[in-house]
Amino acid sequence: MSSRVTEVRVGNFIKLPKDNVDNIYCITNIEYTMKGRGSSSYDLHLRIVAGNDVGKSNVRKRLSASDKVDILFVEERNYEYLYSYDDLIVFMCIDPVEQIDLRSSIIGDRVVFLEPGMNVAVLFCESIPISIKLPTKLVVDIEEAEPVIKGQTASASSKVAIIKNGIKIMVPQFIKAGDKVIISTTDLSYISRA
Repeated sequence: MSSRVTEVRVGNFIKLPKDNVDNIYCITNIEYTMKGRGSSSYDLHLRIVAGNDVGKSNVRKRLSASDKVDILFVEERNYEYLYSYDDLIVFMCIDPVEQIDLRSSIIGDRVVFLEPGMNVAVLFCESIPISIKLPTKLVVDIEEAEPVIKGQTASASSKVAIIKNGIKIMVPQFIKAGDKVIISTTDLSYISRA
């Protein structure tokens, strides 16, 4: 469906009609620029999810407000993560029984949250698997945490903690190594104790 650039949002999957290649892009960020008496422009930060250079994530396209893009319909199907090998990640659907392989570059940095048996939504566009959608909340173990600083109870302060695969998150002062916490997968923020 052809739409104006002003109608796209972060997370949309699009095709660019003026593009010489047949890539499918995911919008990761949008910057709006208004010039004095000139026209406005939109800087789209994109990640290529299908086509040439799959996984390339530093693609920037500058479009004017009147330019058109094709917003693509995305279908979600439930799959179970099985395992990974080399650069491939294997998912399986129970109904119908189907197994697919996705390159880790398509999934990006969210691959570290995958655990065997985890249910995820695989996103399909034009029958091509293009990305995954993780659960919004995950329970994780704190592997390392800075020690509690005495006297820090008067203000709501936080400290750095490390979860699996070396990911750093900010947690309240009372969290210690070995605790289980619930985090948001969208921005890696602490939600609560598990």
